[in-house]
Amino acid sequence: MLANYRASVEQAQNMVRTQVIWSKERRAALQAANEMVPYVNAVLREMLPDVAPICGGYVKDHVANLGRLNGATALFAAWKAIVVAGPDGGEVVPPYLPFAAMDPIVSSAASLWEKSKYRQAVSDAAGRLNKLTQERMGVHDLSDYNLMAMAFDPKPPQKRRPRLRCPRNLNPDTVRSMQEGPHRIAMGCMMAIRNPSTHETGDGNPVTCAEQLATLSMVARWVRNWTVDRYVEPINIDVSHAVVAYQKNLARQRRLAGQLPQEPRTGEAELAPVSGTSVLDDEGSR
Repeated sequence: MLANYRASVEQAQNMVRTQVIWSKERRAALQAANEMVPYVNAVLREMLPDVAPICGGYVKDHVANLGRLNGATALFAAWKAIVVAGPDGGEVVPPYLPFAAMDPIVSSAASLWEKSKYRQAVSDAAGRLNKLTQERMGVHDLSDYNLMAMAFDPKPPQKRRPRLRCPRNLNPDTVRSMQEGPHRIAMGCMMAIRNPSTHETGDGNPVTCAEQLATLSMVARWVRNWTVDRYVEPINIDVSHAVVAYQKNLARQRRLAGQLPQEPRTGEAELAPVSGTSVLDDEGSR
């Protein structure tokens, strides 16, 4: 389908150079390319779901589509390059990394992959990553994007909201990068990998899905191996009695030093101070 569309576009492009605008051949070539657009978009939607569909109308529009067509053609070439013989003699497309080398959440998707259920394998691995994160953090009231936003948040932990911290003792710039970078990657995985793999239909293409599985495996290793930083409840010590006692003792010392007038004791007459003397004079120099 892609090869036929390319041939039609190239033929229409040649007609522009050699035929007048009202020629029958030129109009027929353009019409053939326009009729193929829905079918080409169906192929591209399955192969490259994150690429905008092509559009037709004029020859220049079809020529502009050739860049996206080249991307799909390159994907097909990579697809064929990694095909190996399956256990039943059929063709199987393994990921670039063996499943055994990835995190267990990905290797568990091997059975789906062997059945050419590439998109379902990604969905299964993303779901297992979500469950692993919930169990590691002890948080079950959040999931997907919100769960990753909480787990990798560089801010200090809060009550019932722990954080994941890179365990390596690195320089400050690298520590900041290793917190903020994975924070965004983990959230992006849930938005750009799990959501499409869960809600889209079809088997997906093995090249893109292999890349997605490798990305999920990387995030899973962070979740599995990083340190969990949990909120510690502050200890509240009632020091009000100590403060009152300290204030009373301070006032007594000031009175003794002559900074405050002597307070009369209850039931006793106030003694008049002797002229020219002080408490320090009576007690002597200290």
